[in-house]
Parts: sequence; structure tokens; C-alpha cells
Amino acid sequence: MVRKKLNKDEITSFQTRSIEAARQLFMDGGLEAMTMRNIAKQLNCSPMAPYRYFENLEALVAALRASLFEIFTKYLNDAMSANLKPKQRIGILAKTYLDYALENPTDYKLMFDLAPPKVACMELEKQSALSFEPLRVAARELAFEGVLSVSAETYAHLLWAQLHGLVSLYLSRKLNFGMSIEALVDAFLTQLNGTLGITGE
Repeated sequence: MVRKKLNKDEITSFQTRSIEAARQLFMDGGLEAMTMRNIAKQLNCSPMAPYRYFENLEALVAALRASLFEIFTKYLNDAMSANLKPKQRIGILAKTYLDYALENPTDYKLMFDLAPPKVACMELEKQSALSFEPLRVAARELAFEGVLSVSAETYAHLLWAQLHGLVSLYLSRKLNFGMSIEALVDAFLTQLNGTLGITGE
């Protein structure tokens, strides 16, 4: 029997549903639950059907992570669209980053906690890099104002390291020395300018 040739819309639809099924499996049962067989069960199709659309599980997971980075980047870019001064913008951007991560912990873990795929995924690399751009743009705005005591690139990396560090400690349940994530987020945002190399008014 000749297999029906799939059109672009059918391929995109199945890939999208497969990605969402994988995400739900991870949310329900972690990485071990995210198998091609379980994804096929979720989609009510044969165990081999997902292989028509993805080379293997690793390729499917890479596509899932790329889609999550794309959503995350849009969330950050929406925060950047406000007509604010650079110092105000960096505060809003930092808060938006933390809000997203703490409200979507499973997605954040999928994006950042998994090892890189053995076979490079250009789309994942692209979307991951794009998620850093809002921080870089905000840092360059501050540099243009002449208020940084470090380079814009250094500032962007320091900001990301602190944001990611806060989130990662919380999600790995290692904030166990007496301060809550809420208190730390409030303190971080309050002291953001002074702790990351911003000088002047």
C-alpha cells in the first residue's frame, strides 16, 4: 500500500501536536515519561507515526525547546515595547524574566536544564540566542546613557547570570538558608541598579 504524501499543513499540525504532547508528558512525569511511544499514545496514533515527522526523540525535544524559547523571547520583547527610560526598562525586563520563569517552571526547566542535543539543532540554537537579545538591547541602551561602569555585554551577562541563578536555586529547591524567593526577588529588583554596575542618576 502506497503511503499518502503529507502536505505542509498536515506536517505542521502533527508536529505541533507532538510537541504539545511531549510538553504535557514532561509536566506530568518528567523526562522519563517523554518517550516516542508515550507521545504516540497521547496522539492516538501508531508507535511509529511520530518518526515520519521527527528523526528521533531528541529531535522532537529540541523542537519543543525551540518553541518554548520563542514564546519566552516574545514575552520579554513585549516588556521591552513600553516607552520607558533605560533604567526603568531594565527593571521591567528583569521582573518580566523572573515572573515568566516562576510562573512557568516546567517550561523553564525544559529550556535550560537539559543537555544540548547530540546533533546540533539550528532552530534551537537560534531561538536560544534570540532569548538573550532583549537583555543585550537593554544593556546597550544603558551604555548609551553613559551610566554603566562595565561594558554593555558584561552587564547583560551579569544580569542574566543573576536572574537565572535566582530561578535555578528556587526551582532546584536549594533556597534553604532562610529567605524566600519572593523576598529575594523584591530585594534584587530594589537593588538592581547598584549591584550590576550602573552609576549616576
